[in-house]
Amino acid sequence: MSSSSPHSTLPLSLPASTLSLLDLQNNQFAALEYLTALGNRASQMKTSMLHLLTDITTLDTAITTHSTYTSGVRAGVVRLVGEQQQQQQQNRGGRQRREGDEESGGGGGANVVLVMEMYRYERACRELGRMRGRREVLKKRYWRKEARLGRYQEEAGVWEKVVREWQERAAELMKEQEEEKEQEKEKEDL
Repeated sequence: MSSSSPHSTLPLSLPASTLSLLDLQNNQFAALEYLTALGNRASQMKTSMLHLLTDITTLDTAITTHSTYTSGVRAGVVRLVGEQQQQQQQNRGGRQRREGDEESGGGGGANVVLVMEMYRYERACRELGRMRGRREVLKKRYWRKEARLGRYQEEAGVWEKVVREWQERAAELMKEQEEEKEQEKEKEDL
């Protein structure tokens, strides 16, 4: 039970049969107040979980979109590397250039594009990793809240059972008191 439960003021360990009618009524009132507070907490938890679920779903969509983008950038890098390798093979394979400068400078523009694309791919991968990490954090937060909600519901179940016992015992005592009053009235009438 949580530290804010009314356990300290309500003698849960005592059977309902040992409590006076006044104790039973006071305890019921305190327990019902606590159950209302537990219900409010559970309701707030559900709302918070719903917001988290919305954030996770939004992030899932963004991850899918960004993953497609990252794959496209990667495909561009692979294509550029392939083109560059093909160009280098052609240059070596038979076409002798007259000037060495011309050979070394021939792929310069392609190298710049490749470096830029590789940088773009690296950035896209980092962003994708960041988004996936964020999703895991939100999922863990959701699971923690789900566990806490389960504890609230379990605790509420315990208190509801106890309150029912108290209500039944209070009803018995009230009936006994009414019967005693009727017996006294009958004695007076005699």
